[in-house]
Amino acid sequence: MIGAIAKGTSTIENFSDGKDCASTIRCLRQLGVAIEQTGTTVVVHGVGKKGFREPSEPLDCGNSGTTMRLLAGLLAGQSFCSVLTGDESLQKRPMNRIIEPLREMGANIASEIVSGRVAYESAESRLRQYQAEILASSSDILKTVSFAYQKGGASLLDLLSAQRNDNDVRLAAAQAAADKANAAADLRAALNLN
Repeated sequence: MIGAIAKGTSTIENFSDGKDCASTIRCLRQLGVAIEQTGTTVVVHGVGKKGFREPSEPLDCGNSGTTMRLLAGLLAGQSFCSVLTGDESLQKRPMNRIIEPLREMGANIASEIVSGRVAYESAESRLRQYQAEILASSSDILKTVSFAYQKGGASLLDLLSAQRNDNDVRLAAAQAAADKANAAADLRAALNLN
């Protein structure tokens, strides 16, 4: 990355063939940096601090947190908008420790949109699970125990336990619905749709 923001050519010997390094090269190329790689030798044709060009698509950092963190710092000072993304694991990692200092320096970073989307999708999935499976199963168990109690095949304690379990499941489903509504409101706020 230092070679990319330098002016002139940098040659790096014994360059790692790891996936994180490949992610860095891919992102820098998307930013207009010419990079040649032959075996473990990499030649970077630096573009200077302000020589990056706006990428036409999100910069995929793969699973490289280092690539994302360092690029975030370099891109914060550019005059164009860019999106950093990565694999599922990287998208779940907390980035506030770099976002907050960059914001304090004047960078406009919208990580809330991604976090809001993930929170909404998670809440929606939980609610669907309750609606599709758990509520019906709990209701069926309560009906079965109630019938057994009426016929003398279950004790009052069994019936009360089934009623309490069904009530707990219904409360959890209601909480899942509230969580989804809250996540939707947070996402709308992050998108400035309120």
